Amino acid sequence: MKSHRTYRAKNGGFTLIEILVAIGIFMVIAVMTVTMGMNSIGRSVVEEDRDLLVILLNDARANALANVNESRHGVHITSDGSQYTVFEGDDFATSDVSTHRDVERAESVTVSPLGGEVVFDRLSGDAYAGAGTVTLSQDALSLDININSIGRIEW
Repeated sequence: MKSHRTYRAKNGGFTLIEILVAIGIFMVIAVMTVTMGMNSIGRSVVEEDRDLLVILLNDARANALANVNESRHGVHITSDGSQYTVFEGDDFATSDVSTHRDVERAESVTVSPLGGEVVFDRLSGDAYAGAGTVTLSQDALSLDININSIGRIEW
């Protein structure tokens, strides 16, 4: 009579239990990979929107420091949150519309405060209006941009 070992060694196959365990391990790894991938995609969208806003803020501050058109410069976040507007003037409401530069942004990212604006004073680059924190968030992730009274932008 042949032993179980001899029979298995000749056939060289896997048992049903071994196959099910391998499939189970593969499924756990696949679920973890998909979950981590979705988190990194969401994070990259928020980071991209934050980077865009920081670039626009730095651009407005640089224009104010350079005294372009002898005017203050700022960035306005629309009240519906769909875009950022770079403008010249003391505030968005009284600024010349012909100087506006609208930039579309990610709709899936929430920005607060909506309808807010940051205005930089000419020649000094100080935050004439809007010093504080702008928060960008999506799901459980939130990122802050801090603008202090002397116009320093930290993220």
